[in-house]
Amino acid sequence: MALNRVANGTFVASTSFTASSQPTPSYILRGHTGQLSVLRFSKDARSLFAGDIDGFVGVWDLRTFRPRYFWKAHDAGLLDIVEWEGGLLTQARDNKLIYYPLPVVPPLSETISRSSATAIPSPKDPTSGIEKKWEMDINCMAYCRMSVLTLSEKVEGKGKAKATEIFGDNEALVAVPSLTKDEQIDIFHIPSQARVHRAIGTSLFPLGLKTGTLMAVNLFRSPSPGSELHLLAGYEDGRVALFRFTGSQEQAFAPPLPGTRQEEAEGWELVWDEKGHREALMSLTLSPDRKHAWSVAADHFICRYTLFSADEKGSHLVALETVAPGRSIIEIREDEKIIAVAGWDGEVRVYSARTGAPLAVLSYHRMSLHALAFAPVLGHQGILVEDESDSEDDEDEKPRAWLAAGGKDTRITLWEVYPP
Repeated sequence: MALNRVANGTFVASTSFTASSQPTPSYILRGHTGQLSVLRFSKDARSLFAGDIDGFVGVWDLRTFRPRYFWKAHDAGLLDIVEWEGGLLTQARDNKLIYYPLPVVPPLSETISRSSATAIPSPKDPTSGIEKKWEMDINCMAYCRMSVLTLSEKVEGKGKAKATEIFGDNEALVAVPSLTKDEQIDIFHIPSQARVHRAIGTSLFPLGLKTGTLMAVNLFRSPSPGSELHLLAGYEDGRVALFRFTGSQEQAFAPPLPGTRQEEAEGWELVWDEKGHREALMSLTLSPDRKHAWSVAADHFICRYTLFSADEKGSHLVALETVAPGRSIIEIREDEKIIAVAGWDGEVRVYSARTGAPLAVLSYHRMSLHALAFAPVLGHQGILVEDESDSEDDEDEKPRAWLAAGGKDTRITLWEVYPP
């Protein structure tokens, strides 16, 4: 058992993750002084983005396990961080969505020499020079995290229809709670900040149905030919609903022409809704193949949804009853083999995504957890990439099966669980 030292943090001895041994975190990262509220890995799995309730964002280098950048991104707690176009989109309780460009990551050798010769950034000694490029006002009063759908340059047509080139580079759609009503959804185009769809939700349910506040949302294209735009939404009453846009592809993804009047939920329809939770839904995660989803709530159920089926009027829900109530977040790994759930008891529970069977309990934190993230394991090219001079050293490097957790105790634990 080997011990390694991590600057500005504590390293815990790494042990193999087996059924016969008590799992321990491989690393414990200390740097934040406020409760962790969001964790995200970069697409190349070499950086960890962390946000806290004090408005600070930390970018951790997973080659050195030290913070590369720390800065005050918002005046209120972070809700979400999304890697996008050479930087980060950050969403926080100050009702702002902000885009921060980030510098390119230097080679590993330069990173080590520089970090040993300079102060480690922290909330008390933040990184200078990281400035926002643009910001937009959104509604973040209900703790609902944004959902960002990056747009490719082409949208495939249905049947024999040819692909339509309607997007330029660096475009995306972002779904957030409506500016006027917390139970409805608005979709904006970025970076133009134009609203593409408005007030999706309430008017599509049966008359008189009250869902309560929007708690979670996922914006995605269907896996079927045609790539129709869909919204998966979770609500305060424990309900999950799937919406589909029935208009043209240009109307679905492109900003409307100036002066165009948008009707409430124009072009949208409710595909199905299921109520699997007795308490307010807290977190909703979508499988990478966009065929299934999972949710957790303040109750003791984990719900699994089949998004698309031949019989749309049939049941789409399977509810798994567990022993521990009070779940705050759920995530699925990229290879769709395992899911992880965390909550008020400070423990992370790992389940089989296929069967729902419990696999492991990861115990370290003694306070509630609010942030959880799986690292990519299938290999991706991130946008925060290092210099070409460093590529030869990493040719044989395989992605680590990291699972990161954080919460009220301000610490981030890194676990290596079930390598694919």
